Amino acid sequence: MSAGEVVTKDILALKMNVDQLKSENQTLKLKNNELQAQMKADHAKTEQLEKLVEFLSSELEGFPKVENVTKQLQISIKICDDLRFENLELKTKLLEENKKMSDLKECFIEMRNSTENMKKDMKDKDKLEIIEEKLSLESTLLTLSEEVEFLSQKNEEFLQELQKRDFYEEYTACKEELVNFKKVQLSLINAKTNYLDVNTRGHSNSQDVFLRERFEMFNSKNKKKMGRHNKKKEGTFKADESNTLSRLFNCGVYIEDGNYELHVDQE
Repeated sequence: MSAGEVVTKDILALKMNVDQLKSENQTLKLKNNELQAQMKADHAKTEQLEKLVEFLSSELEGFPKVENVTKQLQISIKICDDLRFENLELKTKLLEENKKMSDLKECFIEMRNSTENMKKDMKDKDKLEIIEEKLSLESTLLTLSEEVEFLSQKNEEFLQELQKRDFYEEYTACKEELVNFKKVQLSLINAKTNYLDVNTRGHSNSQDVFLRERFEMFNSKNKKKMGRHNKKKEGTFKADESNTLSRLFNCGVYIEDGNYELHVDQE
């Protein structure tokens, strides 16, 4: 059973008690009115009897019947006193019932106000819960927005770091390639110079053209490799001087019968 049903049940019970007390109060009022009318009548009769007794006492002094009349008069006075006392008790009870009635009315008003406040509090509680939920959602949204912004910033920093790292790797690879090219160029120049100094066959021009073509072929191959390296971004081209020279010539420059000869391996 919910709190509202309990309060409604209590209010109905209080209403029934109030109605019952109202009916009892009305009954007591009627009885009190009757008793007051009877007391007035008895009081009037008592006064008449007292006057009559006084008259008889003055008229019938010395007669033995006067004592009996006096006793009856005293009995009547006692009855009147008893009625007055009973009337006082009834008035006291009536005041007590009126006090109970007022207390019940106050209790009823208090319960009614409490019920109305309870209903109002329940409505306000629902509104408060909605407001709290809204504030919680707004706080969660703000937190998520801050996290998204933080992650976006971290992602940008990470991408910038990757770009810097890739650029540094490419820069290192290009630098190594340039060093290797310089070494190859110096080796070719030295080989060409030595060959021209000791050449006794008169084929210097053809050998010079051959070396130039061979160098250009090697240069084009390395450019293609560098292009593939920039697309894939994998590793770096590494070659020492001896490997570079062997890959460049695929041939040997050696002395045979006191002359320099070029021996080309056909691929």
